[in-house]
Amino acid sequence: MDQTRKHQVSLRGASVKEITRDALLEKVSQERELRNYARRATAAALFIQRVWRRYKVTKAVALQLQEEWESLLNRNAGVMTGTWISNAVLRPFLFFTACLSVQRQKIQVRDINCMQKCFRILLESLNSTDIKENFCSLATSTLEERRVWAFQTRKLISLCLFILSEFNKSHTGCQDIIVLTSLAMRLVVFLTDLKRWKSITADNRQDADIAVKDLICFMGSSKSDTDGRVMLDVHNAAEQYCVFLVTIPWLVQRLPSVLVPALKHKSILSPCFQTILILKEKILIEMSEMDQSEIHSSSKVYSRFRLCIIRPRCYHTCRKLPGLA
Repeated sequence: MDQTRKHQVSLRGASVKEITRDALLEKVSQERELRNYARRATAAALFIQRVWRRYKVTKAVALQLQEEWESLLNRNAGVMTGTWISNAVLRPFLFFTACLSVQRQKIQVRDINCMQKCFRILLESLNSTDIKENFCSLATSTLEERRVWAFQTRKLISLCLFILSEFNKSHTGCQDIIVLTSLAMRLVVFLTDLKRWKSITADNRQDADIAVKDLICFMGSSKSDTDGRVMLDVHNAAEQYCVFLVTIPWLVQRLPSVLVPALKHKSILSPCFQTILILKEKILIEMSEMDQSEIHSSSKVYSRFRLCIIRPRCYHTCRKLPGLA
């Protein structure tokens, strides 16, 4: 037997070079971290692929529904009932607008045309005195139709608010955008103003009033806004209206001249002053809290107590102008 091979000892896979305990633990730790990183990278890649596939499929379905929806409206020339509008018009419309516009925070030209068509159909339906043709008649119908109506109107309100917030003054040059924002504003007013509903009878007036109040409460909640911002506090809306309106410095002088005649009318100022008289304690408390918070921000801020006294004098001067009566 060869002399060199006679003294070889099996190390059973271990390295001939000696390694310390600390180095071995560090090596094992690095290998473990590498395996964990590989698992996380694989899971992240699978998640991204799953999200992308879902987005791609959803977009394709939304585009297909949009094409079918447009062809359906182009072919339809008959009477549109409230139920048909809910099922055939609003259901696909709300889906593809949410996928193609709201989620992407961008409204394309094709989407603008679809929104105009849908809003016009709804406004025409809301102006109808026929209960079967009026979309708001579903708010006082069966329980299932009430749930569908509440869901769809909330989606419509959110879409209208998104349109009004998306198209600001920088977009006023486009005629289509002006028309769309006007239709969106009219639709919000129609849905939230019970006096404009033409499908109300003595039997369902209470149900209609509850539906409108629920819709207004939804508008005041954070659920109605895509960014999660709360638009108003519906529980203190009257107090806040008086606080912010009455304390505007030189309101009459700041308003456009076109709006001054409307401000002279008693129907504008009387509700405000009546609310102040009824809720004067709560309003003054809120003004006091605002004053305390503004003392540290600026030393030149007018006290809201003083503004509450001074501003009605300005309104009183405005009411003395010709044409008030």
